[in-house]
Formats: sequence, C-alpha cells, structure tokens
Amino acid sequence: MLAQKTVSPAKAKELFLQKCALCHGKEGQPNAIFAKQGVRAFADAQWQKSRTDDQVKTSILKGRQGTAMVAFETQLKPEEVEALVKVIRAFAPVKP
Repeated sequence: MLAQKTVSPAKAKELFLQKCALCHGKEGQPNAIFAKQGVRAFADAQWQKSRTDDQVKTSILKGRQGTAMVAFETQLKPEEVEALVKVIRAFAPVKP
C-alpha cells in the first residue's frame, strides 16, 4: 500500500498565499472590491458551516462558473487540495 503524501502546514499556507490570497485575502477576508463581486470570505463562520469539505474541494478543482474563481485541477496535486482545505477551514473553525 502506498503512503498518502501530505503537505506541511507551512507549505500549505505558502500555497494559499500563492493561489488564493489575491482574491480571498491573506487572512481569508477579501478586500471590499472583491467582496462586492461575491468573493467568499473564508473567515466567515456562517459560510464555513454552509459548506462541506467536498464542496470546497470541488470549487478548488473545478472553479465556480459565472465567477472569477478558476479551476485548479491541472495545477494542484490531490494532497495540495487537501492541504488548502485545511488552511481555508482554519480561518473560521466550526465547532461541532
């Protein structure tokens, strides 16, 4: 059995800064211009509660039609997508 590859938290944060922060903000909060355009605030606990990890992964991989969110399926490895989901979730952890 092959061991699952993982991405370190530091590398995951770096990946977020490279691929996501321009629109979603370094701390998961888009600037006012992007927020008016409907860019998601990952620091919003209500948004976090309304999305499953699979939905977040799909958005990363496939993009969001009708928005500026592009697909990253050809740019990211599966372990990088998993790592990005963890970074996104850390902005507003949802308590069970």
